[in-house]
Amino acid sequence: MEKSAVFFAIALLLGGLAFGQDDRGAIGLGITSAQTSPDIPVANVVRLNLFLDIGRRLYRSFYYGFEVQGDVAQLSQDNFQLQQTDITTYNLGHGNWVNVVSTTRYQQTYTLWDLDLSPRGYVSFDLGDRAELLGFSGLNFNWQTLDYTIKNIDRTSSLDDGNGHILAPGDSSKTSISFNGNWQAVVGARLSIAFFYIDYTKYFNLTSNNLSVSNYDLSRFGLGVSLRF
Repeated sequence: MEKSAVFFAIALLLGGLAFGQDDRGAIGLGITSAQTSPDIPVANVVRLNLFLDIGRRLYRSFYYGFEVQGDVAQLSQDNFQLQQTDITTYNLGHGNWVNVVSTTRYQQTYTLWDLDLSPRGYVSFDLGDRAELLGFSGLNFNWQTLDYTIKNIDRTSSLDDGNGHILAPGDSSKTSISFNGNWQAVVGARLSIAFFYIDYTKYFNLTSNNLSVSNYDLSRFGLGVSLRF
């Protein structure tokens, strides 16, 4: 998730710049669909979406400017525990005896995140003070991050987490791995009415990738609230 911090830093910077503009700016927060397959319902792949834009008047009610958009979705999360089984054999009297002891050692959690960061240019037309129609085009960088957490749930023994750390009972360690991402071209439109917006975005893959999501270039629909100033 470290790369997501870059997006939020850029968002804060642009938010400050937008508030300092004489002409206009906007900030929006909402949800967007991100189908990974035409067969998966949209409700199962909803993402948290954020955008910020700054712009200047082009002519009368027309404006142009720059926008940055980002979104994040948790694709999956898996939890499992490792149990260690010790088998002891010994002889008492005339028979062989077997003693089996099962011990739970640690718990592992894998969380897969999918993220987008998209810089864009736009042209908009203000329909009075309460409505705006905006068209944008630009680039999008999509990548995935796998968060891996291991926790020692053994009550008596320490555990090597595999990364050179010894975990005492109750301790945990976390590792994040980011996979190579994919560049895309994007075009779309957004309609804002009062404090609400709806938008549509089309994605076109530009590079190959090793992401686990298939068909992530499908079109997306979003809705939410926005503040224009």
